[in-house]
This record gives sequence, structure tokens and C-alpha cells, in this order.
Amino acid sequence: MANKFLFLLGLLAAVSQAAGDCDSDEFLQCRSGGECVPGGWRCNGDRNCPDGTDEEGCDVHTVALPANASVTARVEFATVHQHVELHLCGARNCSNVMLWGVRGDGTLAFEASTDCNRLGRDCGNLVKILIEGARYFRPGEVVLEAQHRRGQFAVWRRGRPDDVVQVPVEADYGTLRVRPYVWVDDMPVQFNGTADQRTA
Repeated sequence: MANKFLFLLGLLAAVSQAAGDCDSDEFLQCRSGGECVPGGWRCNGDRNCPDGTDEEGCDVHTVALPANASVTARVEFATVHQHVELHLCGARNCSNVMLWGVRGDGTLAFEASTDCNRLGRDCGNLVKILIEGARYFRPGEVVLEAQHRRGQFAVWRRGRPDDVVQVPVEADYGTLRVRPYVWVDDMPVQFNGTADQRTA
């Protein structure tokens, strides 16, 4: 009896998704056919919707961040976004810092990766991961500092320079991109204070 119930529940879920009822907190609806794909797959460089709609509207919040420069990113985070992604990119590739939120001790929970595609996804090298006990950021403004150091991209929360995430970058990287991990709703970002941080 339990197997029949699970089968019927699965069938109902498939029919519901085919009819275009996606769970808006996690899924994106494809334009043709009504298929639902995870919002984390949007703008990842892979065509997951048969009609390719998951790869449309991929303009993310972007600012130039040349070597020895820094910028403040004010991110309007919502729980639906799950994580905040920051990509420092060049012409073909990016390095990715994915902020999961904070851990039990109040430090950043994150993944840092290199060898990512031009959209900051499908990364080939996980450099470091610290996500034990991760909790999402609280909904509202998350203020982040981003700095392009020599050979490194560094990110920390305003007022917490001791809690920094770093990832290696290539010489041609100079564009900062910020996006939500689950992209079913926009995540507003404002950049302030791009400044040359060179030391003599």
C-alpha cells in the first residue's frame, strides 16, 4: 500500500510540474512545455530547459575590479537565494566564492573554487570548503567587501576583515559578478567605493 501511495504521489508531482506548477522557492519554469528545473541551474552555461529559457536573462550585477582595487557590495539577500555567489572573471574563466551564510561560531560558511566557466559555474577545482553548521544569512542587507589582491580574490563581511575568504585568480581577471545561487528572483546589489588599493 505504501508503495502505491508513493507511486501516486510521484505521478501527481510529475503531472503538477507538467501543468506548470513549479515550487517558486526552488524551481524555475521553462517557457515551453512547463518543465521545472532547479533555480540553482539558471545561467550555469548548460541548457537544462528544452527551449533554453534557463539560460536567458543572465545579466548579473557586475563591476570592474582590476588588480589592487576593492569594492563594497551591498546585497539584498532573501532566504530563497540560499547562497551569495561572487565571481572574479576574465575573458573565458572565473574564480568563484560561494557564501553559504555563517557557521555556528559566526564565521563565514563558504566554498571557494577556480577553473569555473565564464558564468562562474561548473568549476573544475574546489580550493576550500567550510560549511559545517552553516546557516543562511538573515534576510535583508548583507554588506560585503571584495578585493582583488595580487593573484587572489578576497571577500569578507564589512567590519570582519579577520574572517576573509580567498581564492586564486588568473592574471586577466578583472570583472566582479554577484548573483544568487538559487536564481528564481533577482537579488539587488549596489556597488560602492571602487578604489585603487596599491601600496608604494
